[in-house]
Amino acid sequence: MDKTNKISVRINGEDTYLDRKEESKAQNEVIMAQDEQASSIEDWMEEQEKQKQEASNDSDSDSSSDNISVLERTYPVKKKRFGLTKTVKRMMAAGASAVLIGIALGYVMIRLFAGMEAPEASSSTAYQDDIDNQTASSNEEGATEPSSTPETSSTDQGEEGEAVTTEQTSMTFPNVSAFVVQAGIFSTREQAEIMQNAISEKGVKSYIWPREDEFYLFAGVAPSKAEGEQIATLLKSQEIEVYVKEWSVTGADKTVSQPEGEWVQKGIEEWQSLLSPAASLINTGTGEIGDLTNPISSWTDSAPETDAEQTASIQQSYEQFLSSVKTYESNESTASLWAIHVSLFDVWYSYEQYIQ
Repeated sequence: MDKTNKISVRINGEDTYLDRKEESKAQNEVIMAQDEQASSIEDWMEEQEKQKQEASNDSDSDSSSDNISVLERTYPVKKKRFGLTKTVKRMMAAGASAVLIGIALGYVMIRLFAGMEAPEASSSTAYQDDIDNQTASSNEEGATEPSSTPETSSTDQGEEGEAVTTEQTSMTFPNVSAFVVQAGIFSTREQAEIMQNAISEKGVKSYIWPREDEFYLFAGVAPSKAEGEQIATLLKSQEIEVYVKEWSVTGADKTVSQPEGEWVQKGIEEWQSLLSPAASLINTGTGEIGDLTNPISSWTDSAPETDAEQTASIQQSYEQFLSSVKTYESNESTASLWAIHVSLFDVWYSYEQYIQ
């Protein structure tokens, strides 16, 4: 058959000549082949879509989409715009939060310090005005200006209702040492009280002195070690285990009114003068009661009224000492002698608390 009466069809890269009668059949075969090819491409694209959906990382998914062929791509590839990573965004958010918190704290601190400085400035101004007024008054009366400025001052009412300024000054209070007869040292007050009660059953009163989380039990006090040993011998004869050692209250500087400071200093000097006659009464049973009462009576009468609150504890302990001496005068019992020593310890301890 002549090729002009045939139809040329290229299938799989080869030319095939068919009769025109077979034209419809060939066309059907071509259509079927194209359909199979399209179906294969669709199946392959669906498989690729499933794989893309199963991917967990968005960035990997975007990267794979750029590599899909033209036939597979179901939508145009969008060009990536400039963006920030999550880590950079988090760092920027944290930095912004830190800046805001720093600004807020700075504002609070400025307000706080401003509030603290304002009263000091006001107090300083009022104090300076008071000094200026006192200087002007002294100049008007022809008086000389004071050589030193007091640290602080307090105002009290005089007998006629006039304002009286009490100057505050720094005073040095001395060390006070003596020899004590110690009956024990305990970690708790309860344990010390148990021993105190046991000694009390033998007619001996004692004093518990707390210091640095420990509790010392003292039964007597003397100005010298020899006199302390005599008291210890007396107690040992009653089967009370004791020993003698030196005990001290460390002095310190304290800002007080001058009348108050001088009065306390005088009182502790008088206290030291009481130790020898009190020890003598215990050791020998002899001594003048006036040596115990006269110095303290005149001293308590001279207490400054304006400082009664500051010195209340010391005054009360001295009053208790005078009461113990009067009790001894009335019955002269051994128990009242030990009570005198207990009250001497109370005065000494009150002095320690005052200077601290």
